[in-house]
Amino acid sequence: MVMKFFADEDGRALTKKPKGTRVNAQPVERTFILIKYYENDAELRADGAKGFTMIFDIESYINYFLIGFKCVETGKYVAFEDSPVSSIDLHKLNWMVWNFRLVGFKSTTYDIPMLFLALRGYKAARMKHCSNILIPPDEEFGHKVNYQEEFNLKIPKIDHIDLFDVAPLTGSLKKYVARLHGERIQDL
Repeated sequence: MVMKFFADEDGRALTKKPKGTRVNAQPVERTFILIKYYENDAELRADGAKGFTMIFDIESYINYFLIGFKCVETGKYVAFEDSPVSSIDLHKLNWMVWNFRLVGFKSTTYDIPMLFLALRGYKAARMKHCSNILIPPDEEFGHKVNYQEEFNLKIPKIDHIDLFDVAPLTGSLKKYVARLHGERIQDL
């Protein structure tokens, strides 16, 4: 789906073309990607039985926590959210962990521990606290956390691939996407 809107000289989106000559606005096209979610749990169970692969990522804020999955084979999404209007279905999330191959980026040191902490039923505020321990804002790259000592967490072996371990270069995920000429780079 393509949507047209206007942007001012600084690139800020405007809801409509401004009147007068004070603002030099140009029409801009922006493409929105329609996301296909699994329609029901039966469809998800069928793909789990086939051993499909899910790419996943976690976002954490003080009042919002999200685990998002995208199936490589079908292109369909599943999302688990803890927010003021939603809570995580722990049974379904646990089932997904054990029935799909999970693929992430820097997921061994962040997403996997966060995933298993979420399975304890922690809410968004507590998850944000755990996130800050795993990735302190003032620490340099390579900060290590002992999960057993810090969270009393022993991470079991699951079917998981961390792309950071097999990537030949260094840098963030956004840098990899740019180097590979990805269609879009989006923050959060």
